[in-house]
Amino acid sequence: MRTARPRALITRSAKNLQSPRRRPQRLALKRHPSTSSLVRVPPGKSVCPFHSHTAQHELFVILGGEDTVRAGHERHAIKAGDALMHPPGEAHQVINTGSEELLFYVVADNPPVDISHYPDSGKWGFHPHGNFFRTTAAEYFDGEE
Repeated sequence: MRTARPRALITRSAKNLQSPRRRPQRLALKRHPSTSSLVRVPPGKSVCPFHSHTAQHELFVILGGEDTVRAGHERHAIKAGDALMHPPGEAHQVINTGSEELLFYVVADNPPVDISHYPDSGKWGFHPHGNFFRTTAAEYFDGEE
């Protein structure tokens, strides 16, 4: 006996959806609200510098390797099966200190705007544009008058 396949749950274009209480609106998402990536890091390498985000959460699920995560002022050993959540404001870095390839998934919410701080170098990164800067102290009205 053959089982019928279920129909797709989304059958209409978002631009054609209508509500009796609201005028029709089109969903114009240019980006997905979250991202996920499978990451491979060779021994002795890191995927990124030590950094924090102002808006983005990141979840790491370790699939293979035994390595180190730097989180704030601490370092922790990690291994396959571990999961790490880094909220906004917490500086972090995954470093492959082992002798084998590190393999992990990283899942991040994808805020429209995020600013990254790199405490070791004093840089700031502005996303989604990917521009990086260093700042200097200034008075509130400096250059405004």
